[in-house]
Amino acid sequence: MRGSGDPKLVTEHLWLLVSRLRAYGLREIRGDLVLDKSAFEPLLHDPALFDGEANRPYNAGPDALLLNFKALTLGFVPDSDTRSARVVATPALAGMKLPPTVRGVHGNCGDWRARLQADFTDPMAPVLRGAFPLACGEKTRHISVLGHTRYFGAAFRALRESAGGGWTGKVREGVAPADARRIALHESAPLADVIRDSINSATT
Repeated sequence: MRGSGDPKLVTEHLWLLVSRLRAYGLREIRGDLVLDKSAFEPLLHDPALFDGEANRPYNAGPDALLLNFKALTLGFVPDSDTRSARVVATPALAGMKLPPTVRGVHGNCGDWRARLQADFTDPMAPVLRGAFPLACGEKTRHISVLGHTRYFGAAFRALRESAGGGWTGKVREGVAPADARRIALHESAPLADVIRDSINSATT
C-alpha cells in the first residue's frame, strides 16, 4: 500500500479500499502488508516537544500513510447500577486488549482523565488502575499511543476480518516494486479543501 501524504485519510476511506479488494476477488492475503512511505523522507519527531502531551493526537508526526492521525478514541459509558463505566474503543484495532469496564466512583467529575490512572506502557493493552467519576456522564478521551505502522496494520487487519477476508502475514514498511499492479485507488480531497478545513477547525 503506497501512501502519498493524504492528511485526511480516515477509517472510512480505508474501509472502502478493503471492500474493493474483497469485491475484486481478493479473499486471502498470504503475505505481508507492505506500507510504502517513500513519498516522505524519514523524519525524527518528538511528539512531546510542543507541549509535553506526547499522547495527544494533534502531536502526531507526519507520515505518508497517516491514518486518523493514528488516534484512538476511548469512550466511557457510566452505569450507576453496577458502579462502573463501560469502555469502548474507536476505531477497532485488531489485537488490542482493553478492559471492558473501569470502576466507578461517586463525587464531582473534576479531572476525570487523571483519576483513570491510565497506563499506556503497552499500547495494545492499556491499563486503567483508577476509577471513573459516575457524575461525569459519558466522556471520550482521544489518545495517540501507537506507532504509525503498527496502528495502520491493526486497523487494516480489523477491517479485513470484518469484511470476511483472511490475512496471514504481518505489516512492515518497504517500497512498492516498479512493476506492481494497482488494484484500488483512493484520492484525497483537493489541497485547497484540506487547507480550508484546517483553518476552519483552528478558528472554531
